[in-house]
Amino acid sequence: MELGEQSTRLLDANGHDRLDSPDVEQNLVHIPSSRGKGTVWRGWLRRKWRDPRWRDLVAVTVLVGVVCGALGYTLGFWARKSPGRASRPGVVPLRVMVAGDSISQGCESLHTWRYRLWEWFQENDVPVTFLGPFHQTRLQEQDLSIGVPLPAARPGDELDGPTAMDIGYALDVEPEFLRTGSAHLAIWGREIAQDLDIISRQIHDYRPDYLLVELGFNDLAFGGRKPDEALTLMQQFIEKARAASPELRFAIANLPQRSKIGDLDVRTGQYNEKLREAIPKWSLPSSPVELVEFMEAYSCGPINCPASLDGIHPNSQGELEIAHAFSKTLYHNFGIGQQPLALPADFPSRTCLAPATVATYPNQEYIRFTWDFVYGAYGYEVQVRQEGVDWVTDSANYTKERHMDTLWTTGGATWEFRVRTYCEVTIKSPWTSAVSAAVL
Repeated sequence: MELGEQSTRLLDANGHDRLDSPDVEQNLVHIPSSRGKGTVWRGWLRRKWRDPRWRDLVAVTVLVGVVCGALGYTLGFWARKSPGRASRPGVVPLRVMVAGDSISQGCESLHTWRYRLWEWFQENDVPVTFLGPFHQTRLQEQDLSIGVPLPAARPGDELDGPTAMDIGYALDVEPEFLRTGSAHLAIWGREIAQDLDIISRQIHDYRPDYLLVELGFNDLAFGGRKPDEALTLMQQFIEKARAASPELRFAIANLPQRSKIGDLDVRTGQYNEKLREAIPKWSLPSSPVELVEFMEAYSCGPINCPASLDGIHPNSQGELEIAHAFSKTLYHNFGIGQQPLALPADFPSRTCLAPATVATYPNQEYIRFTWDFVYGAYGYEVQVRQEGVDWVTDSANYTKERHMDTLWTTGGATWEFRVRTYCEVTIKSPWTSAVSAAVL
């Protein structure tokens, strides 16, 4: 008798399934066939299934599997929806691009708010790479008429690439920032209108996940545009960027107030109101647009501006306040990080050094007064007096160069010169010692 026939008879006798019978189990165990292995396995399972403890164990195992599977799916879903929360090794870093103007590019020797935001990503264990065609802050202009070389980078700044001084950042920035955080699309004096023709290509080339936008101030302040016109430009900017990357996420900053210039404060307020109303209309489920409350976070206005170094551009306090504003949107609206950037009780102070060396070079027409380069100088203030006359303490000649030619110092008199470094409106170095000269 073939095995198949025997098995059929055991199953079909009396018209009942007899696999629950001990006799059938015994017969199946001794069937010497490769097919018998499967049959033995089924018989073993049936014996176990009659044991209530075994059934309970199987039920618990299935339940645990279902719960773990559901939990894994949920965590995976939120990791995909909010990639910033993933901080495990091997996770692909977030790709972030900052599009902005001088407020975002920053000045030589400062940290920039971009660095403070990069620090926040690190503190929240969120891998991130900043993207863009530029890496520098706005470097101090070289005075080619002096011929004094710029100082070399300080010892300890060495790394595989440019140093902090090379690209204009504070000397204590983390070297890793220079590799992964210093890239940006921020240009001094930039308007939204100027970025319209380039943003599509930048998004296409760098493929950011998030576009952090700080633009519009120059359109109102210097571009002669009305709030409605600037708002239209911002909408076009978003549309062009989105066309290059349909799932791009946007964090759009409103405009800061600054020290008083005409009716700019009024027009800034009008633009910000319109921007708040427009952003929900621009947002899409696949490409959300969220507001960054830059103005509300920035300690600056027509009367007083402690967050700036000159009435608009951020100093150390302002950098942290702007980064705080962006981190709030990234956390609350995009679910990135564990909490927004916390502002310190005391903001870091800034050291402002005086030029180390000053000199005069008189000729028959004028006296040239020169001084050393100071890294991070926003500018310099010079005072000149005729020997024996008091300094005019509330008057100084401001310049971004490192020399001054005094055409008025004639008549054979002896003149004295001194200079100090201008770091911020309220932060200036001591005056240098005076040097004297007379026209030949």
